[in-house]
Amino acid sequence: MPNKQDHGKMILDGLMRMKDDFENRRQRDMWKYKYKGNSIHDCLSLLTKDHLNDIRNTLLINIPSNLKKADLLERLETYFYRFLKTIFPYFTNTQYEFIKKLVQNNGILRYKEKDEKIVLFLLKAGIAFPVMMDSEQVVILPKETIEFYETEVETPELINMFKHNTEMIKATKGLLQYYGILSYDMLIKIMVSFYPDLDIDFGAVIRVVKIEVGCNNHLTEYRGYLHLSGIDWKIIDPIIEDPQRANYDYYPINKFRAISAGSPSFLEETPEIKHLMAYLNYNFNINQDELKELMRELVFYIRTGQHMNIYMKLIEANFEISDIEEAQEIANMLQALHNNTRLWPLKGYTPLEARESTPFNVEAPVMETSKVNVQAPFIETFHTKVQAPIMETSQSNIQDSQTNNPTVSKPKVGRNAPCPCGSGKKYKKCCLEL
Repeated sequence: MPNKQDHGKMILDGLMRMKDDFENRRQRDMWKYKYKGNSIHDCLSLLTKDHLNDIRNTLLINIPSNLKKADLLERLETYFYRFLKTIFPYFTNTQYEFIKKLVQNNGILRYKEKDEKIVLFLLKAGIAFPVMMDSEQVVILPKETIEFYETEVETPELINMFKHNTEMIKATKGLLQYYGILSYDMLIKIMVSFYPDLDIDFGAVIRVVKIEVGCNNHLTEYRGYLHLSGIDWKIIDPIIEDPQRANYDYYPINKFRAISAGSPSFLEETPEIKHLMAYLNYNFNINQDELKELMRELVFYIRTGQHMNIYMKLIEANFEISDIEEAQEIANMLQALHNNTRLWPLKGYTPLEARESTPFNVEAPVMETSKVNVQAPFIETFHTKVQAPIMETSQSNIQDSQTNNPTVSKPKVGRNAPCPCGSGKKYKKCCLEL
């Protein structure tokens, strides 16, 4: 009978096979069309009626959905130029630069895997088409779209719109670094405050954001809320459903701070983060890039409201802690970092700020020094035999347990090294996450 570890590996292997099967099916669907010409008629005629209806929906075209494929294709082709004029003003530099590259290559570009999301979106918009050409995967821009680009797109007005939309999306992502989730209503209110001299159109902001979501450019929509991509719904759901969250206003963040936080590699180097990084850099042999990546992961756990044990286990998984004093020193720094980090459940306030400003009936999650105990996360390292909740264990008992059960040094796997489970993935993307 398989033990729990074997059973867990079987489940993980099954999930990975399901993911691989899904990716393989998507790749087959994406490349099932063979090149037959570079006109819009040639490209649209490759598609199924369902794909043509996707284009109709993406471009918000008022065409009956019950038309036959030939009639739907004819209608799309007839009004194609007009449809392009309705969607380009909502593009960011992401879409603009990709289409510009296609134009510069005469409408044919060799496909790269990193472009998959934007290619799939442009296919749904009827703008660009992935096809097989002489056994090679390429992306085609119809000649009519090239003509439209050359006459309508390269204008100061549209270029400025792309720039503005890009800045607005970057600010949105920056806000989500602090707030975790945002409704469209709240996003509009903030954007109006960011751009007081502009007549911000509610529908235009939503269109720009939804296009970015469609390109899966680090932005996702779930249950009517926006959040950064790659975050599990198990983290988002409790934040959405937290009744106490309504007691807090949003922490005020200005436009420039939001824009600077809009990068995927953003790390706000607060005094507490700098202190912890300096300590780890001085006491352990770690590459600076890996240290910053580790800090981003740590801050993510803190911002999402995870337990102190999670922070400690992350540190323990990456560093050989020599003794209980060193562990306690790190725990104190983690406590200070927690209390001064802007949390998603608190709408961007730190626990200390929230405690000072919240109504008396709302409890802000501040960590008190007396309550921080390092033992629970380090049971595996120190091999203690304590069974009761570790925060109730006295310091003398901890030291006795440590004396009877000396530290066992165990081999460490680098975060970017191949995972020892044999999955072929990096350790940080596989068993370290578990």
